Amino acid sequence: MSTTTNRGYGFEYTTIKQASYLLNGNIGLETQDWIDKTGLVKYSMLTTDEQEGMEIAANRIIAFLLEYEPWLKDEPITVEHVKATGGATDVSDIRLSSSRKSIGISLKSNHDAVKHPRVSPTIDIAQNWLGISTDNEYMVETTEIFQRFNEYSQLNNYTKFKELSKVERDEMLYKPISKAFADLLIRSFNSKDGEVAVRHILPYLIGDRDFYKAKADFRRNELTVAAFDFNGTLGTRKRIRVPTRCLEVRVEKGQRDGMHNYISLNFDRGWEVKMRLHTASTMIENSLKWDVQFVGIPQDAWRSNFRF
Repeated sequence: MSTTTNRGYGFEYTTIKQASYLLNGNIGLETQDWIDKTGLVKYSMLTTDEQEGMEIAANRIIAFLLEYEPWLKDEPITVEHVKATGGATDVSDIRLSSSRKSIGISLKSNHDAVKHPRVSPTIDIAQNWLGISTDNEYMVETTEIFQRFNEYSQLNNYTKFKELSKVERDEMLYKPISKAFADLLIRSFNSKDGEVAVRHILPYLIGDRDFYKAKADFRRNELTVAAFDFNGTLGTRKRIRVPTRCLEVRVEKGQRDGMHNYISLNFDRGWEVKMRLHTASTMIENSLKWDVQFVGIPQDAWRSNFRF
């Protein structure tokens, strides 16, 4: 598994450990199982300097939360790893809960990805992302793209994605899928259900629960905490406004490899989303993944920067 993955799991493990220690919290059974099988294993693969940096960053995150969520020190707290408890609509990595209240923390180490949704011929993309039905044009087009790709792969005896050249992957998959996806978004945002589509996309990508995002840059020892408070449940008391219109959808080439596997979405109120299409597994299959990042959030959104 990659160093990036080890670092991500290691940061989650460290924050769970420090939250439990500093808040005298109880770790849930499923989370303890995740720690034993995954979290501690990945943490142990990191260098001593990385481990120490993560502990300092985690302590700073908890200290920050105690300033804005004082109930954390007054009530019995349960610390949970969200993915271990199956939080499908919760993009948080860690959740701190009492008997009456709960907050989520999304942890990022040197990157800003928020979600990794799949695309395939059988996934009703618009229903999932936009709350409206996917039109037949997209479903037919996507099915044909994957069918042509599979026939081409079988003809050339390809079984793994890496066996294809960049040009083959771009022309056979990335470019046509990205264009079909971008065209679907444009049609949806400009349809009679356009307001519904715009209103649904952010909650789908971010999740349906308010949360804090803590991004640690371990190269620069910098920590940024942002409050994604759509419903007024966070202690910062700074609600964030969702977009009302999509201003632009465009397919872009990657700067490093030149493949057409990026889509940029620009909304009003300062929201900008960038998505990167990539393979979801080693073996060839009828499924790809979007790596979704927020590259622009409203200027008046609450955030704070720290050194650690």
